[in-house]
Amino acid sequence: MRTARGRKNVIKINIMNKFIDAASSIMDAEGVENVTIRKVASIAGYNSSTLYNYFEDLDHLILFSCIRYLKDYTGALMDYVRKASNSLERYMMIWECFCKYSFDNPKIYNLLFFSEHSSSLNNIISEYYNIFSEELEDSSLQIKSMLTGNDIYSRTLYQFEGCVEEGYFRESDINEINEITILLYQSVLTNLLKKNPPYTKEEALEKTMHFFEKIVGAYRLTDKK
Repeated sequence: MRTARGRKNVIKINIMNKFIDAASSIMDAEGVENVTIRKVASIAGYNSSTLYNYFEDLDHLILFSCIRYLKDYTGALMDYVRKASNSLERYMMIWECFCKYSFDNPKIYNLLFFSEHSSSLNNIISEYYNIFSEELEDSSLQIKSMLTGNDIYSRTLYQFEGCVEEGYFRESDINEINEITILLYQSVLTNLLKKNPPYTKEEALEKTMHFFEKIVGAYRLTDKK
């Protein structure tokens, strides 16, 4: 028998879903910059004041809605890493998957990981997946940890799991490799956000992975085949 607290939680999730769905529909149709409280409330079927019972403000709701866009990425990630025969291949495939889906939607991923609100992303992601836990049911514990790190730097460090133990990199080099790859990734993402991007998303993926391979080659221990 469902408890009063359980019923209240179901109601909360249902209402939050309606607001998130409404915001997502506006983002898809008009872009994230055109999301307003009035539009969201109208589509969700509630008055504007109700939104503040579940979200701190519009930016808080938008970030929740942006997390929805990670679903395609997390859904594809397991298929990518299954192809890996070692930790280094796994590292590269995680990056390839992340780049592919983020370059398809650079505005959303930039907002999530590099905007002024990204400092609170850890709490929002944790809260989101606590409420919508079924969206991570098929993901490994490592992937869950990667998605809930404090920021993109700590989050991507999980990708190196096994690389030092298997002899691909020195532990002392991991932070440096991580910072270089993130700076490269952010630069490509920023270029894709330009009104006239210098290359297509397909070219962006090819270029990024090419340079990632160069970075990995520069740090990879030469006695590891």
